[in-house]
Amino acid sequence: MVYKELLQCRLERSVEATKAAIWSLNALLQTDHADVNSKPMLEASVFPVCDRECTVTLEPATSNFAIGDREHLIERFSSGAKMLDFSMEEVRRLRPFLEWLGFMPRTLSAAVEEITSASGESKFPPVNNKRELSMKAHAFLRQVPFPDTGDSPVDHTSEWQPPSIDQGIKLMRSHHTTY
Repeated sequence: MVYKELLQCRLERSVEATKAAIWSLNALLQTDHADVNSKPMLEASVFPVCDRECTVTLEPATSNFAIGDREHLIERFSSGAKMLDFSMEEVRRLRPFLEWLGFMPRTLSAAVEEITSASGESKFPPVNNKRELSMKAHAFLRQVPFPDTGDSPVDHTSEWQPPSIDQGIKLMRSHHTTY
């Protein structure tokens, strides 16, 4: 009944009365929406849309409007884009209605892709998690001459061989050597 009323009185209906009817239909859709066709609703001018001048009019789904579901996106796009005239909290509560209509791709969070990039030269190089000493120990140890302190991992009586990575790391840590 609410569905038919919303479709029939679309020309004479005020924005507030239309919003009330949308809320009623949303409540109905939360319980049962299997037998209700959304196509006539998409063609009707029953969606309260706020334009750039903050004027709210009833428009059809074919009108190009977005649905504000994130505060930071609403602040950025409300001055330049037509938005469905419901608050962020109301949009969350209207989810069954919006899903029934197939409007979820119109939400700002779905329609906007946020890209972060650095421009210009940075004072600091990018952080690389693979800068661990254990990853570079073998190269360091090939260059490090080990003192004959008795705790050297290498037997200096025979031909010199580089120590294993684990031995070299232990030795470097025990001598607090910085490279």
